[in-house]
Amino acid sequence: MSSDDRDQRSALLRTHVIHAAETEDVPAQAATPIPSPAARTRGRHTFYLDSALVVALNRAYRALAHELYPAEVSKSDFLEALLTYGLERGQDIKAALTTRTDKP
Repeated sequence: MSSDDRDQRSALLRTHVIHAAETEDVPAQAATPIPSPAARTRGRHTFYLDSALVVALNRAYRALAHELYPAEVSKSDFLEALLTYGLERGQDIKAALTTRTDKP
C-alpha cells in the first residue's frame, strides 16, 4: 500500500468518524467525562481516626443494619447520618470537646 493510499484511507476514516459522532451513532469520546467537583455528590476522603472508635463504629453499624433488616443501609449512609446529626448539634459537640480538652 502506497503512502497516498494510506493518506486517502485515513482521510476517509476520519470523515466517517466525524460524521458518526455528529449523528450520535458512536460517542465522540470513548472515555466517560469526569464530572466537575461541583457536580459530584460523593467522593473518597481519608480520615485518621482512633482504632477503638472505628471498631465501635463498625459494631454500631452492624447492630443497626441487623435491627433494620430487611431494609438495607450502607455504611456510608450510616456515617453520613452520624455526621449530620453531630453537625446539627454543634453546641453539644463544642461542650464535649471543651470538657475533654480541659482534663489534664
